[in-house]
Amino acid sequence: MPEFTYTSGTRKFTRTRNSLNKSSFTLTNATSVGASFSLSKYGSVQFKAVSGSAYIKPEMLIVQCSNTGSTPTSLVVRITKDSAGDECIVPDTSGALSVGLTNDQNVTAVYQIGLPYVDKTTPAASFYLFFKTDTGTVDVDYADLYTTVVTF
Repeated sequence: MPEFTYTSGTRKFTRTRNSLNKSSFTLTNATSVGASFSLSKYGSVQFKAVSGSAYIKPEMLIVQCSNTGSTPTSLVVRITKDSAGDECIVPDTSGALSVGLTNDQNVTAVYQIGLPYVDKTTPAASFYLFFKTDTGTVDVDYADLYTTVVTF
């Protein structure tokens, strides 16, 4: 669809689009996640602007796990801009693990982020997800990040 631009006098108006997007983290060694962060167990996702620039604001994160060991009750996540886990955009956040109704080895944690972090993406930005349990272990099956994306 062609970009619509309206110019009148000294003000320029450009049409923007807001959308809620789902992005799935690519997981690396996300099995037997224990009670401490590990640089070798993480997820990564890359955002690319379709055209021009885009502003990205993380809204919600859903993490599905299985194979629980020693009954963990919460999962702590951290989202960073770097693979070393040092440049946080979402600080350590604990989410209760909801146990499956038919299988107590399947657990889910949901996080409402909604922080005012906005990243101008040209041409791409990467986010890294690190996780740890309060006790015991889990296998992380998938992690989906929902973001508001504004393109202009």
